[in-house]
Amino acid sequence: MRQNTVRKRNYWFEALGLIEVMAFILLGYAIFRDWMSGIYVGSLTYLVVAWTLRLTLQKHHRKGMRLLKAEMYEKALVCFQKSEAFFEKHAWIDKYRFITMFSSSAYSYREMALHNQAHAYLRLNCPLDAIAPLEKLAKINPKRTDAAKAANEIREKLKQEDKDNTNS
Repeated sequence: MRQNTVRKRNYWFEALGLIEVMAFILLGYAIFRDWMSGIYVGSLTYLVVAWTLRLTLQKHHRKGMRLLKAEMYEKALVCFQKSEAFFEKHAWIDKYRFITMFSSSAYSYREMALHNQAHAYLRLNCPLDAIAPLEKLAKINPKRTDAAKAANEIREKLKQEDKDNTNS
């Protein structure tokens, strides 16, 4: 079953990304004093730096996403927990992700890790465990009302199931 991916972008971060590309091109021009060489070298340097940073800093996040798509939820959960711990410890990397990882995502990687933890718990049929990451997500970003709403819906569903079980 294919899952739809939600990608919310911050367009200011995207504009800053274009400025970063231009800075690399200008650096290439400053070194070679030739626009074509500057464009080639600057663009190549940008790609190498961007992909190196993404592959290293987003290691756990990327692995967790691959495992989630492969329906290996226990292993994905561990990766998302590691990702959350990394970005909690190095909050400045996540806060300035448009520079440190060339990412224009409106959601922080810590938020994505918490959201994906809840998703993995639900896929593992552990709805009670999914509540904690959703509440943590709602706490670190109060604008994410979807997280608090999802936690409340899970609680209500569990209450209803308990009520149904005691009545039968």
